[in-house]
Amino acid sequence: MAGPYANRCWNDGSLFFEEEVFGYIEPTIERFEPTYDHYAFTQISMLDWEKIVKALADVRSRLEVETFRPDMLQQIGFLFADSKERFTQSMNANCVALGAMISQIETWTSENRLRHSCVTILGL
Repeated sequence: MAGPYANRCWNDGSLFFEEEVFGYIEPTIERFEPTYDHYAFTQISMLDWEKIVKALADVRSRLEVETFRPDMLQQIGFLFADSKERFTQSMNANCVALGAMISQIETWTSENRLRHSCVTILGL
C-alpha cells in the first residue's frame, strides 16, 4: 500500500498479489530492504522503494529478451518446492506475465511516489 500502515488491510489503491507470484520479486525487495519479512508488515521509504522498482525494471527488461530468460531464474524467488519447475514449464508465458506485473508496479509507483513518503508491504 502507498504510505504507512493505515490500521486496516485491503486498502483502496493498494496492489494485491497472490503469495507465490509476489515471491518472484521478493529477492529484489530483500536486497534493498534488509528488514523485509514475508510474514510481517514492512514500511519502506519511497527512496528505497524507487530503488527496488528500478531493479525490478532491469529484471523486466531482461525478461523481454528470450536469450536472457534462463539466466534470470537466479533473480526470481520461488517460494514453494515446485514453484520453479512450474514456472519453467511455461517459461515464455510466465516471463511475459512477470514483466507485466513489474510494469504494473512501475505505473503504480509513479502514480503514488509524490503523494506518499513510503510504501508498506503487508505480510501474509
